[in-house]
Amino acid sequence: MNVFKNKIVSLLALKGLTSADYARFLGIRAQALQGKYNNNRYRFSDLLKLADMTNTRLAFVDKKGKVIVSFELSDLSNEQEQEQANK
Repeated sequence: MNVFKNKIVSLLALKGLTSADYARFLGIRAQALQGKYNNNRYRFSDLLKLADMTNTRLAFVDKKGKVIVSFELSDLSNEQEQEQANK
């Protein structure tokens, strides 16, 4: 049983989306997404894009429900800009 895949597919379904929609959003083929599902090989950027696509947030939340750290898709571009500046 692939818990990660089930949760991702469930989130997509709740938002009226499919795995094929997610693959297109990532810019990959459906077969490549199936490989990610089968091998639990998700990049952090894949999950940030999933959150963006589903209009949700990727975050660490404490046991009381308080968001401690929230990540945004823009964090990726900020990180890339910093890497370029350091070269």
